[in-house]
Amino acid sequence: MQFKTIKERMNVFVCDPEIVLKNPISGQDFYLRRVIAFMRESGFKILVVRPHDIKVFSDKMSDEYDLNFHMHYVNFSSIASSKILHPKATHLLYVYQLDDPTWSRYEKHRYRAFLRLTTISKLIDCYVTPSHDLSKELSRIVGSGNVKTLEPYHPCDEAFRDLLIDEKVRYLESRRLNVLYVGRINRFRVDLASAIRVLKSLVAKGFYVKFRIISMKEMGLPVQYRAFGSNKLDVELIGKRLTENEKAEIYAQSHILLFTSKGYSAMRPPLSIIESVCYGVVPIISPSITEFAFIDDIVVKRLEDKTLMKKIEYIVDAFKIINNKVFTSFKHFYSKERFLQQLLSILK
Repeated sequence: MQFKTIKERMNVFVCDPEIVLKNPISGQDFYLRRVIAFMRESGFKILVVRPHDIKVFSDKMSDEYDLNFHMHYVNFSSIASSKILHPKATHLLYVYQLDDPTWSRYEKHRYRAFLRLTTISKLIDCYVTPSHDLSKELSRIVGSGNVKTLEPYHPCDEAFRDLLIDEKVRYLESRRLNVLYVGRINRFRVDLASAIRVLKSLVAKGFYVKFRIISMKEMGLPVQYRAFGSNKLDVELIGKRLTENEKAEIYAQSHILLFTSKGYSAMRPPLSIIESVCYGVVPIISPSITEFAFIDDIVVKRLEDKTLMKKIEYIVDAFKIINNKVFTSFKHFYSKERFLQQLLSILK
C-alpha cells in the first residue's frame, strides 16, 4: 500500500474530544492528542467522534472512504457496534497499560478478559501500544501477529537544550537545586513524606531547594496554588492544567524529576519523563518503569530515603554527564521520521 493511498483513508478517532483535544488529564489523553495533531499536520484525513456517534455514521461515509477506527477507552459494546456497522473498516484499539497499582485484582482480570474477548470475537484488527515492553506483554494475551508499537513523539530543540543544561550547571554550582514532581498524588505514585525528608537533608548539607508539585483536582491535589517553606526549602503546589508553554517553562527551571512510583503508571512509558529529558531535567525513577530501567544512572533500586538521597547527590555531582547519557538513550523519542515510520507500519 503506497503512502498516498494510506493518507487517503479516513482516520476516525473514537474518544471524548472535549477531554483529549481541549482538557487532557492523563498521559493517555496527551499521547492521543499528539498522535492526532501529528497526523493532521502530516496531511492525514482525521475525524474525532464520541463512542455513541459511531452509530450515526452514514452508509455514504463508508462508501466514500476506507475507514480506520482508532478506538480509545471504549467498551466491548461500542467496538462490536462499530464492527457490525462498518465491517470493512480497520479497527485499531489503543492499549496504554495492562496493570495499575490502584486496580483491584478483579479490575485487572476484567480488563485482560475484555482484551481476550475482542481477540476471540475478531473485532480488533490491530492493537496499538506506546511501548515495546507493553507490546510484548500484550502479545501474550491477544497474540503477537496483530500488536504494533507507536512510541511517543515529542519535539525537541537540541541547541536550546544544551544552553539550558549549561545554565542549570551554573545554578547547581551555587548550591541551588530545583526538584519537580508531575502527576497523580497517591501512595502508589509518590511518597511525598519521604521526598520532603530527603530534601530537608540536602538543605542540612548546604543546599537551597525548591520542590514543585504539579497535579490537578482530578489527580488528587485539592488546592489550585499554595507555596510554603522555611530554612532554605521552598515547596510549591500547583493544582491546574498547564499549557504547553507553562510546562516547558517549569521543566526549563528544574534539575531533577521524581518518578519513584511503587507500581507501574497509567501510561507506558510516562510522558513526563520523556518531556523532562528534552528540557535538560534528569528523571529519578523506580525499577517498575521497565522501559527505562536499563539506565542505571537514574534508577533508585530501593525506595528508601538513604538510596534516594545518594541518587540525588550523584546526579548533582555529574549533572551534565548524566544528562547527556540519558538524552542519548531518549533520542528516538524526538524523531519525527521514526514516529511517521511506526505510524505507517500500523496503518498498512
